[in-house]
Amino acid sequence: MFLTVRRAALALSLVAGLAACSTTAPTQSGTPSRSTPSGATPSPVAVPAGQRAVHGVAWTRKDIEPATEFTVVGSTVFFLGVQRNQLYAFGLDLANGKDRFRIGASPSGATQGVAVGYGTLGDTVAFYGENEDLKGSAPMWLVNLKTGKQTKTNKTLWRATPQACDHDRAFCGRTEDTTWRADLRTGELTSFTLPTGRTLGDGLSDPLQRDPEMLTYTKDGVQQWSLPLQTMAPGASTDRGWWTWSDDRSHMVGIDLFPGEKKGGAWQIDLGKIRSLGIEQASGHVAWTGRGQLTDCGASHPGEQPAFVRCAVRGTEIITGDGPAAKVTYQGLDVTIQGFNPATGTATWQIPLGSDPHNLADDSAVPSDARGWWIYSTGHGYVAVDPVSGAHDTAVGDQNWCEYRTTIVIRPEMTAEDMKRVGSQTAPCDRAGRRTNQAPRTINTTITPVHQGLVLTGDADSVSALRVSPR
Repeated sequence: MFLTVRRAALALSLVAGLAACSTTAPTQSGTPSRSTPSGATPSPVAVPAGQRAVHGVAWTRKDIEPATEFTVVGSTVFFLGVQRNQLYAFGLDLANGKDRFRIGASPSGATQGVAVGYGTLGDTVAFYGENEDLKGSAPMWLVNLKTGKQTKTNKTLWRATPQACDHDRAFCGRTEDTTWRADLRTGELTSFTLPTGRTLGDGLSDPLQRDPEMLTYTKDGVQQWSLPLQTMAPGASTDRGWWTWSDDRSHMVGIDLFPGEKKGGAWQIDLGKIRSLGIEQASGHVAWTGRGQLTDCGASHPGEQPAFVRCAVRGTEIITGDGPAAKVTYQGLDVTIQGFNPATGTATWQIPLGSDPHNLADDSAVPSDARGWWIYSTGHGYVAVDPVSGAHDTAVGDQNWCEYRTTIVIRPEMTAEDMKRVGSQTAPCDRAGRRTNQAPRTINTTITPVHQGLVLTGDADSVSALRVSPR
């Protein structure tokens, strides 16, 4: 995958809400130790052969609610999930869905009200174990999915999901003002101090300096440049929201910067005034600019993004409320989907989609058919689009694949009812993006990985493996 696109805060009010959540330690009730050997949970549901032929289901675990995306190494499936109102890290046997391990997990203080997640580095995953006090302190677990080795660090109150360190082969996790390196072999923690600022995404960061506001770019752990944002985009600021993207083939990084103002208690964004910058990674030179362009159109599609696609938009976006309760409406919306060259910003193809807000909604799914073409609503029908060439047709069927992504809300009780799934879950869907139980017989492997003829998927209350043929 050569393209990354990261969605960030929509508006200043939402930025403030997320910041408040990420810096408030959760208060969670204590629970007994939940690390258990495999076999301590119910066996996967056996699927009758006749039913398998119709639905393509190899096995299903109806006792687990998936809370993250899946990672598969060899024959082990890893994810975080909820079982009997408790959060666990699961390692399942790919062939039959039975437990290989189950370890009590938590977000520590990292993601209350935002998300729960884990990091990956080669064959190893990192996540936070269960809270060991009422303040959210937890160890970081390091599990090698290939060898089965399990290591854990000392407990602390973590403030960010563990991820691979930029500077060496280890996992890093952040506390209030320090980043800790967890040794892969021993779990020993060593610290180093973080510079002040906030991460925007794809190597871009905001050092929180104002007058002038600065934009900084770091690659492979080395700062490449730090420049006044006003010289790059006069009048713009990251304080009103941003999106980022990067492309190592063209050595470009980009950011979309929002306008917006509060009117009558609502945040209003003139979509036509969004500023887009295409920036050279090495120098910070702004190679191109655009107006009214969203590099992340909002609704999610499954799998890798094989080409650069954006939405050219006009109209007004109105946001009322904060956080999960925020409501988004539009006035005068007009959307055109475009392919574009990241080096020049030039559109390579475009297809009008009209005024259907479904195409921009964060909680919507853009289906992909078995070819990997994306399916959009035009308000009066549907169109399937090849994201690489822009080729398209209106002969759209109802056996497709969708990616469902949401955030997670964590309250002190940590019950299943309090939690929403996070990350990406690929599942069968119809042309409108609604879940179905009729999976396509084939799948383009850019949509989701196929492991030993199986695709992992989840819904609100189960985990399943579907039999498919890669194409």
